[in-house]
Amino acid sequence: MATQVKITSVDSLANFRSKTIIFVTRARRALDMAGDEIKRTRQWIQTDQRMFWEGQLKMRRRKLDQANAELMSARMSEFNDSASMQIQQVRKAKNEVDIAEEKLRNIKKWNQNFDRLADPLVKRVEGFRQ
Repeated sequence: MATQVKITSVDSLANFRSKTIIFVTRARRALDMAGDEIKRTRQWIQTDQRMFWEGQLKMRRRKLDQANAELMSARMSEFNDSASMQIQQVRKAKNEVDIAEEKLRNIKKWNQNFDRLADPLVKRVEGFRQ
């Protein structure tokens, strides 16, 4: 490997320097954007999605309770024709609660695993930034 550089044009060296500065500036900007995106994703999982699905779960449980109450009323009523419709509403509400519970479990799992999975990548990005 050569230990000396033979420069024949100072203008070429200045041009190379300016192109390198532009490249480094753009690369740092891209790495900063990637880091910001990781932070936004973490925030989305830890706060936004968790709060959304907790709210959905509460709302859906209220609907299930209401459907159960309507079913009990229908069963006690002398009109048993409406009970089959109420049973369907209870099943639908129970299914919606199950979906919300599954989503919330997934969010909690993602929250637990996010840092473990993202940190090695963040460190590599920081290495590039340096």
